[in-house]
Amino acid sequence: MKYSLTRSKSDWRLHIWEPAPINHNRVSPFLYKINLRFGTEYEAREALSHFLQMQQQEYGEQCELISA
Repeated sequence: MKYSLTRSKSDWRLHIWEPAPINHNRVSPFLYKINLRFGTEYEAREALSHFLQMQQQEYGEQCELISA
């Protein structure tokens, strides 16, 4: 999974996605993409940590997050 965390004038934006190759059934280069906004960097990083924990529980293995 990849993520980006950016600051705008009014908030923090967290994007998380699972890269995937484009093919005849997939027109975007990802399986899913989540876009969230937070008031602080701390809240955004907490959400990122929570998402990673949920993924690890769901799949029973270590998930790697890569900053894009």
